[in-house]
Amino acid sequence: IIHGDKDDIIPIELGRQVFEAAKPPKSFYVIEGADHNNTYQVGGAVYFRRWAEFVQAALRAYAHAREGSRFEVRCFRNFEPGTSNLGPRLSRSTPRFYMKE
Repeated sequence: IIHGDKDDIIPIELGRQVFEAAKPPKSFYVIEGADHNNTYQVGGAVYFRRWAEFVQAALRAYAHAREGSRFEVRCFRNFEPGTSNLGPRLSRSTPRFYMKE
């Protein structure tokens, strides 16, 4: 769960409840100063690093659950704060993952 501490749409307590109910792997990351729609902007590079680490851990857990399978997990990121000419859109700054069996 990624949650802004200034979120006025979904209270942070509801985010904590979702986290508590979730099965592992799970992570709860609060971004100070972020509201509901600007977590990646306020969080910057740390947001994308934490997001990428979680996705990689989840994919590894999935691969481990498939006994006998060998997966390769790779993450490609080109996020550099302030360099996107796309404004707040995520299409160029979002980490991309692939799994190959």
